[in-house]
Amino acid sequence: MRPAGKQHEEEIKTVIGDTRTLVVGLGATGLSVARFLASDDKDVLVIDSRSCPPGLSDLQCSCPEIPIITDSLDVGWLRGVSQVVLSPGLSLETPIVIEAGRAGIPIISDIELFAQNVNAPVIAVTGSNGKSTVVSLLESALSAAGRKIAAGGNLGPPALDLLSPNIQTYLLEISSFQMETTESLNPIAVAVLNLSPDHLDRHKNFDRYVYLKSKLASLAETLIFNWDDSLVREMAETHPRAIPFSVCEELKCGYSSVESEGERWLCKDGIPLLRVAELPFTGKHNEANVLAALALSSIVEESKLQPQLQALREFSGLPHRCQRVAQTEEILFVNDSKGTNVGATVAALQGVPGPLVLIAGGRSKGADFYPLLEAVEDRLIAVVAIGEAASELKEVFSERVPVLVATQMSEAVAYAIELAEAAKEFPVTVLMSPACASFDMFTDYQERGEAFIAAVKERLQ
Repeated sequence: MRPAGKQHEEEIKTVIGDTRTLVVGLGATGLSVARFLASDDKDVLVIDSRSCPPGLSDLQCSCPEIPIITDSLDVGWLRGVSQVVLSPGLSLETPIVIEAGRAGIPIISDIELFAQNVNAPVIAVTGSNGKSTVVSLLESALSAAGRKIAAGGNLGPPALDLLSPNIQTYLLEISSFQMETTESLNPIAVAVLNLSPDHLDRHKNFDRYVYLKSKLASLAETLIFNWDDSLVREMAETHPRAIPFSVCEELKCGYSSVESEGERWLCKDGIPLLRVAELPFTGKHNEANVLAALALSSIVEESKLQPQLQALREFSGLPHRCQRVAQTEEILFVNDSKGTNVGATVAALQGVPGPLVLIAGGRSKGADFYPLLEAVEDRLIAVVAIGEAASELKEVFSERVPVLVATQMSEAVAYAIELAEAAKEFPVTVLMSPACASFDMFTDYQERGEAFIAAVKERLQ
């Protein structure tokens, strides 16, 4: 609901005492925060700059007692407020947030609120790419070992929705946005997977982004770190308990990929655990993801290894992450809509067979696209560019391969098929891995991925 009339709004702003929690930004996270606080009989006010934000009707139905103000982030809503819970989608530079800081009002995240209320061990995963895959792999492995697991955070259910007295271990995917306003989370283990430039439109520079990832690493009792990433390795140098994983070097202490008798194995301390050929996906980035999951699982459940390994063998993968959509005699279609930054698309390019046609573009977030050229080497046939970044992609790729610009996903798929069918060598992979955010054309990466799948199916009918 939005209170009718200025007089009613002024009544809400005038609060006796300083006990109210102001939830700034609704959506899935804000909805979870409001419901959690309401369940504890806290005084809550929710505000959002949008007229009909996601979660509005859900909150109105489940917690009709909570006042909701839309179309407003006015600083007047800070009256009588004891803390602000900020949506991760909103910047610390938002005027009401700046004013709250000046007034000495604590500004926290839903993860901070979770940390203040959780009563079971927490494992957290962060990094530029692979977070969701590692959390899902770990959830499968630990569940197979018989542990009661709840997984969510940045992707999946919001952290506060996971809280339950029956849970033995929480698995959280944590973003740099969430770490801006999180201080007291104390995970038994954190995995930092990799670091590449991302969200520079929000953080302004790469150093700030790296700092936020290292902040989470410093809060962990045990740090699982990517030996192959020099920036991540630096984080481990000062950590009292750090365990490495590597797909490039054989580690005598830690988790690594090792060649043995003509086969590649995933090993712990040099001891083979799982043949790479048994994994249901390919690519060194996926080897790294499994190694990280194995290292994390050993922190809480080392005794029941075999059921965990079997769960990893049977892992079906995540929707929209290097997802094989369809295949003809000539073309393999792969949906990697979750590739929302350059690092993710580099990993996808390295993991799929060539020759290939790349569909990419969207909102660039200040990204540098030139690393994509290095990743494809001589396998790239053409690029179909979409969204706001189309002209940037055309500038990067046009001297190497043909670049077509499409205004809709259906048009992009049609162009990609024409370009693939003109290739001299088959099969060709059509990879939709945007290296960009989706918000210029779609609600989120899921909607973008579904649009790609629908377009492919329509063309193949």
